[in-house]
Amino acid sequence: RWQLSNDNDIPVIQSRQASLGLSYSKNGWLVSAEGYYKKIKGITTQSQGFYTGPKTLCASEFVQACDELRLRKELIENKNLIKVNGIENLNEIINDKEQAIFIAIHQSNWEILAPTLINFGIKINSVYRHINNSHIDKFILNIRQKAYQTNISQKNKSILSPKGKKSAQDMIQSIKNGYSIALLIDQKDSSGIDIPLFDIPAKTQIGFLKLAKKFNLKIFPIENNRYKNLNFEITIHKP
Repeated sequence: RWQLSNDNDIPVIQSRQASLGLSYSKNGWLVSAEGYYKKIKGITTQSQGFYTGPKTLCASEFVQACDELRLRKELIENKNLIKVNGIENLNEIINDKEQAIFIAIHQSNWEILAPTLINFGIKINSVYRHINNSHIDKFILNIRQKAYQTNISQKNKSILSPKGKKSAQDMIQSIKNGYSIALLIDQKDSSGIDIPLFDIPAKTQIGFLKLAKKFNLKIFPIENNRYKNLNFEITIHKP
């Protein structure tokens, strides 16, 4: 909404932006990319401009996460790049040959969470949100399949299930087949329930809670932090 600036607690918003883009067209296909640097002063929570930051950040984080995912071999196999805390919590289910539900949010590089769990020998069904553009979705899915080792036939280490009605069926079937579940829970779910978030009703998914109760599965929250030079820290919290 519009707010009248008083040059005190509601300052005049100022911004500077520089952008550079490239486009390539061939055989009816158009590929374009644009990067920009934007610096804003004077944003307050009372301004609608406050909401433009997270959306831009989410998009850039997604591109960065997918780009880093291409380096899965270097990231996962180089133990110096990803520090994992709470390994004792993983060993708890690995030694007892149990299944579990791992939950996280779109934080740092969320795409490396499942491959890290798979590297510990845990069979994972990862639920993902498909991209509306079918061409980009196919491209990203190919990167994910390689990173999540879905093409390894010997042990079927992981499954990728698109978010929606089918994923619910896939999760139930995969649990019956001995897989654990990994999903991000900070996405809007139209079939969820309203839970107050800062006193504002927000649709929240609870399907994983029903699965945990039905199949008696532990729920492990995962925290993920990115540092410089492709260094990450993943913490597996207690269930």
